[in-house]
Amino acid sequence: MKKHGDLLRMIAKEAGFKSAMHLADTMEVSRTTVNEDFKRVEIKDTVLEKYYSILNINYNDFIRRYNEIEDNNLEDEWKNIAKEYKSLYESVKQENVILRETVTKYKPENQ
Repeated sequence: MKKHGDLLRMIAKEAGFKSAMHLADTMEVSRTTVNEDFKRVEIKDTVLEKYYSILNINYNDFIRRYNEIEDNNLEDEWKNIAKEYKSLYESVKQENVILRETVTKYKPENQ
């Protein structure tokens, strides 16, 4: 998850708000305001404050949850890198075997 706004949108959906318009109507703000918050890369405490009572969250819980998601994403990325590295290693190892067989096969007999 690259943006705080993505997490805010996810929390709103978990709270039962099916759209930005539904949340905006409940908060008595414009849909544009909610959509802009959903697009934010970073949400400051002052922005998140207006969602506290409606979404039953606070800034510390929000940041903790965001960091947990990011940690899981990083762990998944490292696992993918490890798989790619292992696959590449196996590929190089196999090519090395083929190269040795080829060199042995075409090696002049008097050497």
